[in-house]
Amino acid sequence: MPISFDSHPELAYPGPLKIGSRGRAVRRLQEWLLFAGIPVSGGADGDFGDGTAQAMIAFQRKHQSQLPGPVDGMLSLDAWTLLTAPMRQVLMTPLSGNPAADVVKLAQAHLAIGAREVGPDNHGPWPRLYCGGLEVQWCQGFVNFLTQQAYDAAGQPTPWSLAIDLPLYVPAMVVAARQAGHLASTTSEKQARIQPGAMVFFRSQPGAGYSHFHVELVEKVNGNGTFDTIGGNTNDDGSSNGIKVCRRTKTATRDRSLRIDGPYDLGV
Repeated sequence: MPISFDSHPELAYPGPLKIGSRGRAVRRLQEWLLFAGIPVSGGADGDFGDGTAQAMIAFQRKHQSQLPGPVDGMLSLDAWTLLTAPMRQVLMTPLSGNPAADVVKLAQAHLAIGAREVGPDNHGPWPRLYCGGLEVQWCQGFVNFLTQQAYDAAGQPTPWSLAIDLPLYVPAMVVAARQAGHLASTTSEKQARIQPGAMVFFRSQPGAGYSHFHVELVEKVNGNGTFDTIGGNTNDDGSSNGIKVCRRTKTATRDRSLRIDGPYDLGV
């Protein structure tokens, strides 16, 4: 059964915001307008001025057939529900009860909806959703959130506990997987154990000061020695601190075309 997230802070209606309103709720509204492709003069600054009112009017006019109220530049419940519909849609993705398959299904849903940052680095409703309200690098948060949702829906524990100290820090999650016996590091282990839903931890260069720097999810194992992944906090060019959810194809040892490159370990 799908899980209801209507009370999540990113989805809860903040009330009838209007010119003169200020604060975090206004910033959330501005971020959702920007995510919807509506320009907001001044950006997501938390100040509901003329620029935000004009953006709201543009949104109301664009969706007038779906919004019964007046085109007045104020935030109604109907407008908020429509603005936040993309997040509600992916969070309510029907799941099968097979957690490994459902992790992949969720990742595909977030990819299809275009989940990404809005505003400054690592900001916006999507990174906060994945990282428990924090605005930090979110590749591990993305993977954790989807994995936890899939296993909770199936009524099963995750292969190892994700509730660790520093749960958003990739090297800490690698340690947790290793201690629980769920880290595949050798070529033979990875070939034997790679499967959809597994975490792919990318190793750092020697001397970096940390063991791993990025994580993605295995989407599909191909028959030609490659596998596809979906990851957050990246870009089409392979940045490990990018702005969106992306799909890519990797060889058995590396992704030669992207900056996310080199050896990896599997959390499975």
